[in-house]
Amino acid sequence: MSDLDAVISETARALKQGGIFLFDTINRTLASKLLVIKVAQEWRLTRFTDATVHEWAMFIKPEELVVTLARHGLQIGEIVGLGPRSRKPLVLLNFIRANRGRISYGELSRRLNVGRVKSTRVSYMGFAAKTG
Repeated sequence: MSDLDAVISETARALKQGGIFLFDTINRTLASKLLVIKVAQEWRLTRFTDATVHEWAMFIKPEELVVTLARHGLQIGEIVGLGPRSRKPLVLLNFIRANRGRISYGELSRRLNVGRVKSTRVSYMGFAAKTG
C-alpha cells in the first residue's frame, strides 16, 4: 500500500457518511519541481529553509488523488489551483527580500497573497465527500 493510499484509507475510515475531506497539496510537475524544490528550498538566493522539507517524488498529481479517493468511497467535489496571486516578478523579488532578512516571513506571506488561482500546475486544493 502506498503512503497516499494509506492516508486516504484512514481518512475515509474516520469520516462519517456525508463527511467532507478538505485537502491541499503540491502537484508533481516540472513547474512544482522548479518553484517548490529549486526556488523555495534549494537556491541560495531565494530559499526560505535550510532543511529539505519537500521531496518532489512525494508530490501528488490530481488524477492520482481522484482515483485513490474514489477507491476509498470519497467522491471528489472540486479541485482548484492554489498559489500566490501577486504578480510573478514580485513573488521572486519578495522571496529574495525574505531570504536576506529585509521582510519577515509573515510579511512574505501577506505579499504573496496565496489563495485560489486558475492553474493547478504547482499546487491545488479541493474537497471530497464520503459517499459509501
